[in-house]
Amino acid sequence: MCIRDRIRHALGKGVSKIVLLIGGSATNDAGIGALHALGVKFLDKNGKQLPPFPDQMHKINKIDTSDRLDSGIPIEIWSDVTNPFTGIKGAVSVFSPQKGASKKDQIILEKGMINFSRVIQRLYDVDLNKVSGAGAAGGIGAGFYSILGSTITQCTHNIFRMLRVRECIKSHDIIITGEGGLDIQSMYGKLVHGICLEAKKLNKPIIGICGSNKLSPLELTNLGLTSVFSIVQGPCTLEYAIKNWEANMVSTGSRLGALLRLV
Repeated sequence: MCIRDRIRHALGKGVSKIVLLIGGSATNDAGIGALHALGVKFLDKNGKQLPPFPDQMHKINKIDTSDRLDSGIPIEIWSDVTNPFTGIKGAVSVFSPQKGASKKDQIILEKGMINFSRVIQRLYDVDLNKVSGAGAAGGIGAGFYSILGSTITQCTHNIFRMLRVRECIKSHDIIITGEGGLDIQSMYGKLVHGICLEAKKLNKPIIGICGSNKLSPLELTNLGLTSVFSIVQGPCTLEYAIKNWEANMVSTGSRLGALLRLV
């Protein structure tokens, strides 16, 4: 079921708003694929419709919304990170390498994203690099924000409020959190970042568990982690680490528990 059909299905249920959770998208197209599914057309300087692919973004000159699905229902974008649209902290530089983009691909993608942002600035008077979270999920939020008028919300706060995370942290002495890989992305609004912010406000020590740690001691301190433990027991392949994650977690948990008993 494509996004257009999903929205129509939701409308048939009488919803009052639609929340689009973005992150881990494996895309880097400014949302033109999803917007195309909703009836938005992207045109070149000659008015020819372009296929909604990332390598076509640099050709976009006009945007035709005359046939888009107009539900009248607001669409909220919930993003897990706050990265800008382009630049060294933008979608291409930070996220596209983990999605398989080569250096050559990144040059093409960034050129397309810059062109898209210029078109949006000209047509909608929106500077996407001033929109927090516009670079999340390959820029999906940017496209929806500028063309459909969607709002972008840093979803960690919403989820924490729904799950009463602050109250949970407040009632415990030590907080343990983590993710597969601690890297520069972890510092831009991801779950670990949110947990660390809440723990710091409540003066709670927080321990990080990860598969790999690519942050320096200073970066870990700035993030708010008191200490970090990698579950990997020694040099190994990614395949081996994934296959043996459970045994590694148990071993790390045992060692961490023994350390905490000394405190």
